[in-house]
Amino acid sequence: MSPTDVFAVIKCKFPSAGEEIATEKFLAAAKEVPDIIGALGTVLMPVKMDIVNNIQKLSGKLSEEPEKYKLLFDMVREEGFDASAPGTISLLWLKRGLEMFRGALCTLLEAHKSKNPSNSLVEQFRGVYSKCLSQYHGWALQKLFYIGLAALPYRTSMVESLRDAHRKDGEEPESDETFYKNLEAFIDNLSGCLDPIIAFFDDHGLNSRDRV
Repeated sequence: MSPTDVFAVIKCKFPSAGEEIATEKFLAAAKEVPDIIGALGTVLMPVKMDIVNNIQKLSGKLSEEPEKYKLLFDMVREEGFDASAPGTISLLWLKRGLEMFRGALCTLLEAHKSKNPSNSLVEQFRGVYSKCLSQYHGWALQKLFYIGLAALPYRTSMVESLRDAHRKDGEEPESDETFYKNLEAFIDNLSGCLDPIIAFFDDHGLNSRDRV
């Protein structure tokens, strides 16, 4: 039986990051993320929309001068490491959205590895939001997120949505072993690219504290 989960059929993986990250490959992989977010419930819809918006902005910048921006960090270098420059801001917020997304997926994996996993991940999602985004959000966005938490699907529902994303009628469900193996591989692939971006922004002091 072929895998049916959303991670097994991804067309574009995040590029393996050495010192530099290929812009086109990074953005192609990032474009896969919004569809995955949809299975995690409406609480992450603002994150999904923000990710889509920033991918579009960076893709537009890349299309203007593809050779100049062949490497992702060249967008930031060309803007003079200016934390308020448009390309740098777009990449900053895409990074933050991906951090939140990764944190949400990690809660599923951690619950699976737990001896007595709760079917509610509200507190875990609250913790991920507090770590990744809340300090950059104003009161209105924070309130929107916390209201959304009330409608957070149960862990089993999220797993089912992710696992059966490409399951055909009458087809046997994918095993938990296969699903969690693919989930962990996806998180590892994302982290291999995201962590260097996080480090780059930290090293150059580009983490603007401005709230939206």
